[in-house]
Formats: sequence, structure tokens, C-alpha cells
Amino acid sequence: MNNTDEKNQATEECLEDTQTAHEQTENVIIEEETCTLCNDSAQCVTVCKHFFCYTCARGFITQSTKCVVCSEETNGIVFITVNESRNKQNKKK
Repeated sequence: MNNTDEKNQATEECLEDTQTAHEQTENVIIEEETCTLCNDSAQCVTVCKHFFCYTCARGFITQSTKCVVCSEETNGIVFITVNESRNKQNKKK
């Protein structure tokens, strides 16, 4: 296997991981969840379903691709919660 094939395979695996993570978290709906680290309002959720505010999520993702709560691999992927996404859409209207 040459270097290009290895890069293509790694890219495909990353895309599959991202799709799987999205499927696991796409329907997470929260009402009053708080950030696991600072207790502020949570806007983000990890694959392992831990909730964080933007500031804390950005902070730990830049340090490691693992969840700071349970050490599960997140591949640096954090999703905006459904409620936060709806709030942003409503503000645009």
C-alpha cells in the first residue's frame, strides 16, 4: 500500500467515524443541561453524550481528542445540541 492509499484509507475512516458520531448525537435534545466543567449553559455534546459550553468544548478539544470526562475518543468532534441549533435558527428569523 503506498502513501496515497494510506491517506485515502485514513480519510475514509475519519469520515465514517464522523458519520457514526453524528448519527449517535443528532437527536439529542436537552432542556436545561449544563456544562460538565463550568456549569454554564451547555450548547455542545460529545459522542459519549457529555455536555459542554462552547468555551470549555473548544478548550479541551484543542488539548486532546479525548473527552475530558470519560476519556472516550471524540476525534475532536463536538456537536451543537439540537436546542442550540434551533435557538440560532429562531434568532435569524
